[in-house]
Amino acid sequence: MAQNPEKPAGSRVVSSQTLSSLIDESLFSVYKIIEAVGLATAFKRSSWNIGTGALKEVLKNIFNLKVHGRENIPATGAAITCVKSSSGAYPFLAWVAVAESQNRILHQAFDIEFFKIVGLRSVLNWLDSIEVVEGNIVGPEKERIKSYIRDNELIGLSVENVKQSGDKEEAVLSIDMIEIARDAGVPIIPVQISNAEGVVDARARKVSLNKKIAIAILPPYVKHLDKNASVKDCLVELRELVTPKE
Repeated sequence: MAQNPEKPAGSRVVSSQTLSSLIDESLFSVYKIIEAVGLATAFKRSSWNIGTGALKEVLKNIFNLKVHGRENIPATGAAITCVKSSSGAYPFLAWVAVAESQNRILHQAFDIEFFKIVGLRSVLNWLDSIEVVEGNIVGPEKERIKSYIRDNELIGLSVENVKQSGDKEEAVLSIDMIEIARDAGVPIIPVQISNAEGVVDARARKVSLNKKIAIAILPPYVKHLDKNASVKDCLVELRELVTPKE
């Protein structure tokens, strides 16, 4: 029987989690230096514009991507953009949809699985992305969202978030999104994305390239601002808006 070769003394295998942590710590150190010299906000905005611009060009070539309705993104003031899900390709495509819209950045919500990918975690943290954990926007993330709204920023949420139930995943309606938007008095901008199902699988680390994708940014939704409106009814209507008709 063949013997497994012994590892040299003093050798050590660096886990992906350790590597990701090292990258995150290094990026955090660089950011603190940039922040100390007063260039953090400008540098982060430039990073977002360059990154999403590059992503847009890549996706245009791979998926023949077309975006319509950018004029529906408000030029000033806080708003929440809404896609179907915080998993799969949806949050990335939401980034691209907002890119070049009045030079505004988007604090997009991503399923926690994306924050487990080496390197990508650093990028998402650097761009102040929001973690969705087990289908919920947890307390600290809610407070961050509220601070972005006070700063008149754009926040990207979703109608449904993915919750892990044993070996299966299920989609749960994002009641948090309606409550945050209602409390802050901000509109929700539905973003309808066609043919995005199955494009990205964060758990399996797979990307499908044989899709043609179109994005439509719809006019602002404000029914939730009526305190008497049902949260569930608003979510059902938003889900219909962001879901392309067959």
